[in-house]
Amino acid sequence: VLLVDDEAAVRRVAQRMLAATGFDVEAVDGGAAALTALARAAAHGALPSVVVTDVQMPGIGGRELGARIAAAYPDVRVVYMSGYTTDELLRRQLAREGREVVVKPVTSATLRAAVEATLASAAR
Repeated sequence: VLLVDDEAAVRRVAQRMLAATGFDVEAVDGGAAALTALARAAAHGALPSVVVTDVQMPGIGGRELGARIAAAYPDVRVVYMSGYTTDELLRRQLAREGREVVVKPVTSATLRAAVEATLASAAR
């Protein structure tokens, strides 16, 4: 799992949650860093199965990051996280598109379930 969040505290907690449930997690602080990590992983033939990304980030936001991932790495799935109530319309749109969206603050069980559901849908 590649975890992307610009808030260090959120990133640390989410990384611990995912690691505690058995996922191998790399955490980065934004969209540009995520794209760099994905390019590096692709060069080594070790792309993550899932990217978990915050929606609202400076620079490359989660929605744009998801679009870039879909274009460059179509086998990599994306789970979106959002903590802003103003993102409700975006959350609904992502859900209609079949995307997993979790609302922050997120629990370990919710985050794990979203990643597992995304992996299961990729296996179909």
